[in-house]
Amino acid sequence: MSNLVAKSTKTQIIKYLFEALESGTNTPIQSSEKYVTFLTESAQFRFGNLDALVGHKAIKDSLVDFCQQVKSIYHDIKREWEIGDVVFLDMEVTYYRLDGISVTLPVMDLFQFQDDLIQEVQIFMDINPVFV
Repeated sequence: MSNLVAKSTKTQIIKYLFEALESGTNTPIQSSEKYVTFLTESAQFRFGNLDALVGHKAIKDSLVDFCQQVKSIYHDIKREWEIGDVVFLDMEVTYYRLDGISVTLPVMDLFQFQDDLIQEVQIFMDINPVFV
Protein backbone atom coordinates (compact mmCIF):
# COMPACT_ATOMS: atom_id res chain seq x y z
CA MET A 1 0.00 0.00 0.00
CA SER A 2 1.35 3.43 -0.85
CA ASN A 3 2.42 5.92 1.81
CA LEU A 4 -0.42 8.21 0.69
CA VAL A 5 -3.00 5.57 1.58
CA ALA A 6 -1.23 4.58 4.80
CA LYS A 7 -1.46 8.19 6.08
CA SER A 8 -5.12 8.65 5.09
CA THR A 9 -8.27 8.55 7.15
CA LYS A 10 -10.35 5.43 6.80
CA THR A 11 -12.95 7.36 4.78
CA GLN A 12 -10.22 8.56 2.40
CA ILE A 13 -9.04 4.97 1.94
CA ILE A 14 -12.60 4.04 0.97
CA LYS A 15 -12.65 6.91 -1.53
CA TYR A 16 -9.51 5.44 -3.13
CA LEU A 17 -11.27 2.07 -3.21
CA PHE A 18 -14.24 3.67 -5.00
CA GLU A 19 -11.88 5.32 -7.50
CA ALA A 20 -10.71 1.84 -8.50
CA LEU A 21 -14.26 1.11 -9.72
CA GLU A 22 -14.97 4.59 -11.06
CA SER A 23 -11.88 4.98 -13.23
CA GLY A 24 -12.89 5.03 -16.87
CA THR A 25 -9.38 4.00 -17.90
CA ASN A 26 -9.52 0.64 -16.12
CA THR A 27 -10.91 -2.57 -17.56
CA PRO A 28 -13.16 -4.65 -15.24
CA ILE A 29 -10.16 -6.87 -14.47
CA GLN A 30 -7.89 -3.89 -13.67
CA SER A 31 -10.62 -2.31 -11.53
CA SER A 32 -11.18 -5.48 -9.52
CA GLU A 33 -7.44 -6.11 -9.06
CA LYS A 34 -6.94 -2.56 -7.77
CA TYR A 35 -10.06 -2.80 -5.57
CA VAL A 36 -8.81 -5.84 -3.64
CA THR A 37 -5.50 -4.14 -2.81
CA PHE A 38 -7.51 -2.20 -0.20
CA LEU A 39 -8.80 -5.43 1.39
CA THR A 40 -7.30 -7.99 3.74
CA GLU A 41 -6.67 -11.42 2.16
CA SER A 42 -9.58 -12.87 4.15
CA ALA A 43 -11.95 -9.93 3.57
CA GLN A 44 -15.70 -10.52 3.50
CA PHE A 45 -17.86 -8.71 0.93
CA ARG A 46 -21.65 -8.82 1.09
CA PHE A 47 -23.94 -7.04 -1.37
CA GLY A 48 -27.59 -6.74 -0.34
CA ASN A 49 -29.10 -10.07 0.56
CA LEU A 50 -26.57 -12.12 -1.44
CA ASP A 51 -24.22 -14.55 0.25
CA ALA A 52 -20.98 -13.08 1.56
CA LEU A 53 -17.91 -13.48 -0.63
CA VAL A 54 -14.65 -14.28 1.18
CA GLY A 55 -11.14 -13.57 -0.05
CA HIS A 56 -9.56 -11.71 -2.93
CA LYS A 57 -10.32 -14.24 -5.67
CA ALA A 58 -14.06 -14.51 -4.95
CA ILE A 59 -14.40 -10.72 -4.63
CA LYS A 60 -12.37 -10.05 -7.81
CA ASP A 61 -14.38 -12.57 -9.82
CA SER A 62 -17.67 -11.04 -8.68
CA LEU A 63 -16.51 -7.49 -9.41
CA VAL A 64 -15.30 -8.40 -12.90
CA ASP A 65 -18.70 -9.96 -13.63
CA PHE A 66 -20.58 -6.93 -12.29
CA CYS A 67 -18.38 -4.33 -14.01
CA GLN A 68 -19.01 -6.02 -17.35
CA GLN A 69 -22.73 -5.34 -16.88
CA VAL A 70 -22.45 -1.55 -16.48
CA LYS A 71 -20.50 1.14 -18.32
CA SER A 72 -19.41 3.00 -15.18
CA ILE A 73 -20.24 3.76 -11.54
CA TYR A 74 -20.06 6.95 -9.46
CA HIS A 75 -20.33 7.19 -5.63
CA ASP A 76 -21.66 10.41 -4.07
CA ILE A 77 -21.07 10.36 -0.32
CA LYS A 78 -23.75 12.33 1.52
CA ARG A 79 -22.85 11.53 5.12
CA GLU A 80 -20.03 9.60 6.79
CA TRP A 81 -19.33 8.26 10.25
CA GLU A 82 -15.99 6.86 11.46
CA ILE A 83 -16.35 5.02 14.75
CA GLY A 84 -13.14 3.26 15.73
CA ASP A 85 -12.39 0.73 13.00
CA VAL A 86 -15.84 1.02 11.39
CA VAL A 87 -16.95 3.48 8.71
CA PHE A 88 -20.59 3.99 7.71
CA LEU A 89 -21.36 5.82 4.46
CA ASP A 90 -24.75 7.14 3.39
CA MET A 91 -24.53 7.63 -0.37
CA GLU A 92 -26.17 7.83 -3.73
CA VAL A 93 -24.56 5.61 -6.34
CA THR A 94 -25.11 6.27 -10.01
CA TYR A 95 -24.83 3.36 -12.40
CA TYR A 96 -24.35 4.16 -16.08
CA ARG A 97 -25.81 1.24 -17.97
CA LEU A 98 -24.51 -0.14 -21.26
CA ASP A 99 -27.63 1.18 -23.04
CA GLY A 100 -26.79 4.78 -22.01
CA ILE A 101 -29.40 5.05 -19.24
CA SER A 102 -28.22 6.12 -15.77
CA VAL A 103 -29.82 4.95 -12.54
CA THR A 104 -29.10 6.61 -9.18
CA LEU A 105 -29.86 4.63 -6.02
CA PRO A 106 -29.55 5.24 -2.28
CA VAL A 107 -27.12 3.02 -0.41
CA MET A 108 -25.74 2.56 3.08
CA ASP A 109 -22.33 0.86 3.34
CA LEU A 110 -20.45 -0.50 6.33
CA PHE A 111 -16.68 -0.98 6.24
CA GLN A 112 -14.82 -2.79 9.04
CA PHE A 113 -11.08 -2.10 9.05
CA GLN A 114 -8.15 -4.14 10.28
CA ASP A 115 -5.35 -1.59 10.56
CA ASP A 116 -5.32 0.24 7.17
CA LEU A 117 -7.02 -2.55 5.21
CA ILE A 118 -10.72 -3.34 4.94
CA GLN A 119 -11.75 -6.64 6.53
CA GLU A 120 -15.48 -6.45 5.82
CA VAL A 121 -17.72 -4.65 3.35
CA GLN A 122 -21.50 -4.71 3.65
CA ILE A 123 -23.56 -2.91 1.02
CA PHE A 124 -27.20 -2.27 1.92
CA MET A 125 -29.15 -1.48 -1.26
CA ASP A 126 -31.57 -2.85 -3.82
CA ILE A 127 -29.64 -3.08 -7.10
CA ASN A 128 -32.61 -4.40 -9.10
CA PRO A 129 -33.60 -1.02 -10.68
CA VAL A 130 -30.25 -0.99 -12.53
CA PHE A 131 -31.26 -4.07 -14.47
CA VAL A 132 -34.92 -3.31 -15.17
